[in-house]
Amino acid sequence: MKITIIALGDSLRGFDFDTIQGHRIVLNNGYKYVAHDINVWYDKPPKEAISNKLETLKAYGGKWESKGRPLNREANNIVSSCNSSLVFAINIALKLGYKEIDVYGADGYCGEYLHFYDDQPTSEQGLYNRQFRVITKMLDSLVYLPDEKVNFISV
Repeated sequence: MKITIIALGDSLRGFDFDTIQGHRIVLNNGYKYVAHDINVWYDKPPKEAISNKLETLKAYGGKWESKGRPLNREANNIVSSCNSSLVFAINIALKLGYKEIDVYGADGYCGEYLHFYDDQPTSEQGLYNRQFRVITKMLDSLVYLPDEKVNFISV
């Protein structure tokens, strides 16, 4: 089974998301711009992000929460987030049984704009680039089973 994770990097500015087929996980505010099956947040999502039609998951103490209530998919529903929506999304996809994950927009750096949907440049490039270096190290340290594959796609 394959799923796509849409991170929010500026490299996706102008990208045609309709070219991506199949199930999609989108991070944070990406829910406003990209059709998806699951919306993943590390922080608490705003009320308008929570819908009865789409699953919204947030990391809270490492547990899944959807639509404001805990998910009990199995006795041990702990999923590591490592303080990152992207790491949380990858681990959720693996926990859901997906064996191949394509990740778009995980740029790992911040240029003039932080997100593909931003209309104002960020003044916090240094801060975000330090955070991205830490997240990149975490991604490099994730251990996958032999039949699991995570592909970072550049566009």
